[in-house]
Amino acid sequence: MNNNSFEDFVSSLDTTADTNYSLWKVANATRKPRSYAPPLKVASRFIHNDEGKAAAFASHLESVFQPNDTDSDIQPVIHNNSGQPIKLTSPTEIYNVIRKLKPKKAPGLDLITSNNLVQCPKKVFVLLTYIYNASFRLQYFPNPWKTAKIILIPKTGKPAEETASHRPISLLSTLSKVFEKLIRSRLHKIVDELGIILQHQFGFRAKHSTIEQAHRITAIIRNALEAKEFCPATYLDVQQALDRVWIQGLLHKVSECLPTPYTKLLQSYLTSRKFEVHYGEAVSDIKPILAGVPEGSVLVHCRHPNH
Repeated sequence: MNNNSFEDFVSSLDTTADTNYSLWKVANATRKPRSYAPPLKVASRFIHNDEGKAAAFASHLESVFQPNDTDSDIQPVIHNNSGQPIKLTSPTEIYNVIRKLKPKKAPGLDLITSNNLVQCPKKVFVLLTYIYNASFRLQYFPNPWKTAKIILIPKTGKPAEETASHRPISLLSTLSKVFEKLIRSRLHKIVDELGIILQHQFGFRAKHSTIEQAHRITAIIRNALEAKEFCPATYLDVQQALDRVWIQGLLHKVSECLPTPYTKLLQSYLTSRKFEVHYGEAVSDIKPILAGVPEGSVLVHCRHPNH
């Protein structure tokens, strides 16, 4: 099957615009030199095999996903706020969410892609409705969906032999992504009704583009100059901002705004998360995530403006 598929692919290549000059693109790709993965330097030794590299990356990331070592006089508590239960979903809503997923996204540990889900019969969407609605009623995020598959990509211009010179890419379960989108649609409605998000919060909001934010800042600077006033500005570049988020403090802030059912569901979503590193053919042991929020998740973009 592989040979037949390769022959069909080669025979389809052409030098015309109808195939977008596919033959030249493949020829250029084959002439590129193969990338070289140097051994990792950990402490005073070098690691050459995939198993050792996967373990080294896992140990490094485990030390990253830790809360900041700072003392705080704030004792986080989860507030109870009255509110309606979370609205249940339907097979039609689930199918519409799956249909809009990006088809080329890599799957998580379950190896289920969005294309697999789209091609499923209607009975599968009914069964998924039972699972998602049960999670909504119990305010519970299933544990199998909270383990991320992490692959490492070298950072450009950084020494490739150091573990900190690689960017982790978390691959989450497609079923969990569908559930996250269902939660996000309900969170957006609650956030808009309660007026939690400030008007000058433009990130990841509908009808709020970065151009409008640039116009707003420009107008503030121009008005200050015309009034002969000072216009100070503060720029923050927080290192590992998402990787070291204080989860209990975040839930403390969220519970002040959202109804209790949403707070409990987010608490289940953010706690007891784990990861494993995949490097080559090797897989590391499963490690806990004690701080931070899942980068790349749609729910991270629904956070409180103070975060």
